[in-house]
Amino acid sequence: MHNYTDYRWLRGFNMIPSWGARIEQAWWDYNVDKFRQEAALATKAHANCIRLWIEFSAWMADPDGVQESFMDAVAAIDELGMKTMPCLSNRWHDLDFDYGGTYNEDLYRHLEPKLDYVKAIVKPLIADERILIWDLCNEPVATQLIRLGGDPTVRCALLPSLWTHARTANPVARQE
Repeated sequence: MHNYTDYRWLRGFNMIPSWGARIEQAWWDYNVDKFRQEAALATKAHANCIRLWIEFSAWMADPDGVQESFMDAVAAIDELGMKTMPCLSNRWHDLDFDYGGTYNEDLYRHLEPKLDYVKAIVKPLIADERILIWDLCNEPVATQLIRLGGDPTVRCALLPSLWTHARTANPVARQE
């Protein structure tokens, strides 16, 4: 196995497990062995990182179970010699084959539970060497939805709150 530990050049993939037709299902039906098997495929392409999607809608239904599965996934990626880029929310949606995530309606609702989720996921991994970088939101201004109308600045309003609450978990920059 080629193990590229130089992270000045990132080589990686989004990890969407084969058993998850939606992001929630991927975490509710998490399969330890299958995850490792599928993540190992990235090493054949000499990847050094995996972008791992997780979402509030999965966590809210089973916080402890999803947290445990997520931590196992981070460990599995590390065992394979790669680092993890957690992606905490998804704003990309397909009108025909949607993968789930944060919808327009979610941007106008009470945010406190979503922010508790961010803290719960970030806090145990503060300064953890297995984490390469945090991605707060995939496609925060999902262009498909903007074409349907609406104000893109409102669609981004969630990001400052996500950032603030991720920072309150007290992450610190690693000194390399």
